[in-house]
Amino acid sequence: MRSPSWTVHAATAAILISAAGCSQVQKQQTAAELVASGDPQACGASETQQALRTALNIQPTDVVAITFSATEPKTRKVRCRVDVKTGSVEFEVAENLATPGRVTVRAVEQTPSIAIANTALGSASTNESPEPQIQLASPRGHTFNIPDYYPEGYKLWRAATAHIPVSERPWVRSLQGTASDVRQVNIAAEQYLIGWVCEPHNCGGNEAVVLISRDQKRSFGYVRLTNDQGTVTDFVAGTATGRESACAKFFLEDRSDASTCNG
Repeated sequence: MRSPSWTVHAATAAILISAAGCSQVQKQQTAAELVASGDPQACGASETQQALRTALNIQPTDVVAITFSATEPKTRKVRCRVDVKTGSVEFEVAENLATPGRVTVRAVEQTPSIAIANTALGSASTNESPEPQIQLASPRGHTFNIPDYYPEGYKLWRAATAHIPVSERPWVRSLQGTASDVRQVNIAAEQYLIGWVCEPHNCGGNEAVVLISRDQKRSFGYVRLTNDQGTVTDFVAGTATGRESACAKFFLEDRSDASTCNG
C-alpha cells in the first residue's frame, strides 16, 4: 500500500520538484542523502514518514503538516516540526550510524496537547479542581545525560542494578560511558525511553540498555558483562516481566533504529 503523502513547507526556500519541459528524470535522493546535504525535503521523505510512525507513534491521519526548521551542519542533522491534531512535535532527522544509508528520527520538543487543555476546561466548568497532569518525559540527550535529565528514573536504575556485581565497572550504574542518544521505544502498548551504554574502550561484551517509563515511575534493563577469561554473563536489571526482559535483550543486541518490540 502506498504511504500517505504529507505536505512539507520549507521555511527558508521553495523547493522546485520539476521544471516544465525537462525531458530527463533525475534520480530521487534517499532520506540519508537529503540529510547529508541539509536539504529541507528530508523532513517529508518517505523514510522519515515511516520513522515518525514507528519511533514517535504519529499516524498519517493525525498529521496536519510537516515543517522544515533548520539544518545543523556540525551534527549532520535536519530539524523539523510535525503539527498534529493535538499539538506539535519538534524532531530531528539524522543518519542512522548503526545502519548507514538509513535515517533515524528523534523527538526534541513536544508542545502540550489540546486534549489536556480541554480536560482542564471541563473540570473548571464543574467547579472541581483539575486533576494534576502527569508530566511525560520526552527523549533528549545521550545515555550519560540520564542522571541530569531523568533524575527520578535514574534513581530507579541505581536500585535496579544494586544486585549486579559492578564494583570494577562503575559505568553500569553511573551510565558514564560510550553511549547512544536517548530515544523512545514501544513494548507492546507501553512507551519507554531507552539508552545504550558500554564500557569505555572495552565495548565488546560489556554493555547495557536502560529503559525508563515516560512518567519515570519504572526502570529496568539488560546488562551484559565479559570477564578477562571471555566468559559472558547477562543480568536482568530491575523488576521486569518476561516480555520486558526479552525486549530489553532485543534492544541490547539490535542497536539500530528498532523502535518496537512485542516480546
